[in-house]
Amino acid sequence: MVFYATSMAFVCAHFAAGQSQVNERNADYNEITRKITFPMNRSLNSHEYLFWCGDFNYRVDMDKEELKELVRQGDFDTVLDNDQLKKQQADGNVFKNFIEGDINFAPTYKYDLFSDDYDTSEKCRAPAWTDRVLWKRRALNPDVNGAPQESPGVLVFYGRAELKQSDHRPVIAMVDIEVRNINEQMRQKVFYEVIADMGPPDSTIIVNFENASENGGFIGFDSTMMTVLLEEFSQLGEIILVRFVSDTMWITFRDGQVVLEALKKTKGELNVNGIDFTLSLKTPNWVDLAKEEIDLCTSNTIPLYTSPSQSDYNCLGIPEVNKVPRTAPPSRPPPPVVKSTQSSPRRAPPKAGVIHMPVRPPATISPT
Repeated sequence: MVFYATSMAFVCAHFAAGQSQVNERNADYNEITRKITFPMNRSLNSHEYLFWCGDFNYRVDMDKEELKELVRQGDFDTVLDNDQLKKQQADGNVFKNFIEGDINFAPTYKYDLFSDDYDTSEKCRAPAWTDRVLWKRRALNPDVNGAPQESPGVLVFYGRAELKQSDHRPVIAMVDIEVRNINEQMRQKVFYEVIADMGPPDSTIIVNFENASENGGFIGFDSTMMTVLLEEFSQLGEIILVRFVSDTMWITFRDGQVVLEALKKTKGELNVNGIDFTLSLKTPNWVDLAKEEIDLCTSNTIPLYTSPSQSDYNCLGIPEVNKVPRTAPPSRPPPPVVKSTQSSPRRAPPKAGVIHMPVRPPATISPT
């Protein structure tokens, strides 16, 4: 992700489990670092800030009972001297140049569910700080020793949350970091200045002769003339291609800046064996073409909706319309009231009834 002009990457990982599987955990870290790629062939280490968090499963190389007793006494420093992650990081095997806050909390693994007791199961695993948070900042402007001059960030809090729904206690890290806010107009100005300084991307110069009738009737580039011209231009830079287009000679250099240097040195004119030649760029408007390509790749969309405090109603050049407050709709008239002088008498329901079913005579059938 990019926040303002600062790139960040967050990795949540789960390494191999087991007390003695240190090499497997190191391999998991190196494989994740190597295989995660981003567009334009960027990697995790290409970001300015890189955060790692998760269950790294690094254990403590100590006797189990001695470890538990030191944890009860709060002597975490002695236990951390035997922490596998601390030792592997010191040896340069994992998390090189990463920062981790001071651990002033008890091991986060392994607990009985909904309990403050460490593992009492048959395996009875030893406590360990398996859940960690580490981060680093890439040195954009390193000093002579290669160390970054910028602050990597200030750790505000590093601790654990006492949630008992899992056999782990989750770890929380709060880091206050700096982000870059770029002046886009100045950046664009510098960007196009660099494009202009690099020269045309085709690195091609066009050699054209003029006043042929006054210069001995020159009608083309013979082998002698080609040799002289190439010797002259090869002093400026490496030539990789020579082409003849109509009555002109196109010379392509390996570097676009050489083309600019050739025009600057010759001032666009060259005399060889009494014949005058003019020099010109194949693509003199390469900066404008680069601007057009960049504009095609630049997002020109606007959000469908923004909050009123941030919206710009004139972003499309549409004039605002004065809003007239809407009048309240007329109130609904009250329902009519029927006034009755005398209420109708209320009849009691009948207690019994008679149902009359007439008897139909039987149908007569005539003999056939």
